[in-house]
Amino acid sequence: MQVCVGDVIEAEASDSVLRGHGTMLRGGSLVATRCGQVQRWNQLVLVEPLAGGYTAAVGHVVVGRVVQVEPSRWLVDVRARTLAVLPLSTAGGAVRKAAEGALDMRSILVEGDLIAAEVQSVRADGQVQLHVRDAVASKLPPGMVVSVAPTLIRPQRKHIHQCGSGLKVILGCNGMVWVGLEASGSAAPDQVQAAVQIAEAVRGAAKAGQPIMLATFQASAPR
Repeated sequence: MQVCVGDVIEAEASDSVLRGHGTMLRGGSLVATRCGQVQRWNQLVLVEPLAGGYTAAVGHVVVGRVVQVEPSRWLVDVRARTLAVLPLSTAGGAVRKAAEGALDMRSILVEGDLIAAEVQSVRADGQVQLHVRDAVASKLPPGMVVSVAPTLIRPQRKHIHQCGSGLKVILGCNGMVWVGLEASGSAAPDQVQAAVQIAEAVRGAAKAGQPIMLATFQASAPR
């Protein structure tokens, strides 16, 4: 079956289920962290990206979801063929001093967290390494995520836009568009309405096969 980000694959995942790429556990349920086709091999369940998936390039801004915490690094789903790596060594000196083990690293980022990052390098086998100047700042507050074809978001002068009324939009080159508050906190009703309008504008443009850029949602943004 085909799934999108956040879709439940198994409502009650048993201990025998092996979680593969493109999946994560949330409240006992196995959910998808990428759009694609569910594949099963014995007890292994994973989500393979659909054709036209994301091909990373150095300098790309991406929105991804942390799916695993390992000593000195996080594994992040950015809709590529393999999970991207965010090493602790690329997170800045202050953060490196604060996180000296997996437990402390979880105080910064845990499974399910959305982040904004930049592609630092791409290995010959396709492994993507990410870079952020501040791992704390890279964690995105609660917001809305719209998944579109990566080909619709071309490299642009700016991928992060402040849209007024405390809203921000991040256009990930991997086809993940995040709409939410500039800072953590509760959204006011007018902010929620504006975020929904921006997300709908992005969905409408994607459905029509139009490139996603500032002009796509500028008319829907608060003034």
